[in-house]
Amino acid sequence: MPSVDLSQLPEPAIIAQPDFESILADIKTMMVSSFPEEYRAAVTRALTLESEPLNIISQAMAFREMLLRQRINEAARGLHAQPQPGQ
Repeated sequence: MPSVDLSQLPEPAIIAQPDFESILADIKTMMVSSFPEEYRAAVTRALTLESEPLNIISQAMAFREMLLRQRINEAARGLHAQPQPGQ
C-alpha cells in the first residue's frame, strides 16, 4: 500500500491573514459608518491625523485582530498532520 507523504500537504490557513493596512482600513470604515451621517465627514477627516484618539484606537484594534488571526492559524497548523521521524 503506498504511503502518503504528509510533508507535501499544504499548511492550512483557517482564517485569511490580510495585511495590517487592510484590516485598519476595514476598521476605520466600520468606525465611520457607526456615526450618524452628519458626523461622518468630520470623523473621516479626524482619522487621517496620527494623533487622533480614534485613529490610535483603530490601529490598536487592527493590530489585535491581526494577532488573533495569526494565533488561530498557528493553532490550526498545530492540528495539522505532521510526518513522524523515520517514516
